[in-house]
Amino acid sequence: MIYRQNRFAQEKQAEFSAALLAAYLDRPYSFHLNHNSAVLLNKIVTATPLLFLGALLPFLELTLELLRSSARSRCCSPPTSGRRSAPR
Repeated sequence: MIYRQNRFAQEKQAEFSAALLAAYLDRPYSFHLNHNSAVLLNKIVTATPLLFLGALLPFLELTLELLRSSARSRCCSPPTSGRRSAPR
């Protein structure tokens, strides 16, 4: 399960990085004159993994753990008969 979570997060990170690079490349020439290319590349190479592996992956882990605990509580809880026992 961990393999699939990591793979999903890394695939989304790669897609986002490619989209961000494409967005930078589509900007007009004047944009590139006014922005340091090293800073732009740093956002793609450094900030994107921090976002996805530091935020998306923990969110996925939390969500899956909540789903697992919810499924465990449903499958393992004793059935209720619907009748209440009389107080003594």
